[in-house]
Amino acid sequence: MTLAVSCDVIVVGKSATFGYPEIDLGVLPAIHFVHLPRLIGRHRAFELVNRVVPDAELETETFELAAVLAAKPEAAMRAGRAAFMRQIDRDYRRRIAEAVEDFCEIAASKAAQARLRAFAAKRGPK
Repeated sequence: MTLAVSCDVIVVGKSATFGYPEIDLGVLPAIHFVHLPRLIGRHRAFELVNRVVPDAELETETFELAAVLAAKPEAAMRAGRAAFMRQIDRDYRRRIAEAVEDFCEIAASKAAQARLRAFAAKRGPK
């Protein structure tokens, strides 16, 4: 999910799955709580993909989309993306700092620490 949230465009095969394993480990995917709603709106925050294609067509579709984007004027694409990112990132640093604080608070708990140790040891939590 972290990689996907960091991308400008996402193309996946039908078998792709996304999730938040952090929750199973007793911690929060807090930074995603900042990114997703800002990227796609709060009601679609878990519908993250731009295109879903049959797995066998994933590579072809991805390269075709990349070719379309690469054929556009580079300066306009760079300027447009930079302008877009400035608009959506106005409060980004403050929100990221708050998300990090939320993550650290829950990650420092005894329950989260036990789950993280279990995960590192490749065993279930006690």
